[in-house]
Amino acid sequence: MQPSESNPRASAHRTKSDHLLLDVRGPDEFATGHLQDALNIPVDQLAQRLAELGPKSRPIGVYCRSGRRSARAVELLRRAGFQTVVDLGGQRCEPARS
Repeated sequence: MQPSESNPRASAHRTKSDHLLLDVRGPDEFATGHLQDALNIPVDQLAQRLAELGPKSRPIGVYCRSGRRSARAVELLRRAGFQTVVDLGGQRCEPARS
């Protein structure tokens, strides 16, 4: 069994290059618009939800609205042993379309 198969939530947020796009804003912000295929885990919950991210070798791009929360998240992920973490900083996200 592949690591992503053991965690269906993480595998649902894989992109074609098998990296994870992590939105660390709150759920209300995420609901108003987010980058395609992003997984939403608020930065304040991230330490308790690391298992949802899949293997520590998986590249992760982290973003928020201004860059402050993504910087906190990147530091936390690196301390937790995630090997390839990129701070994408603040991202402007279009409203969700129905």
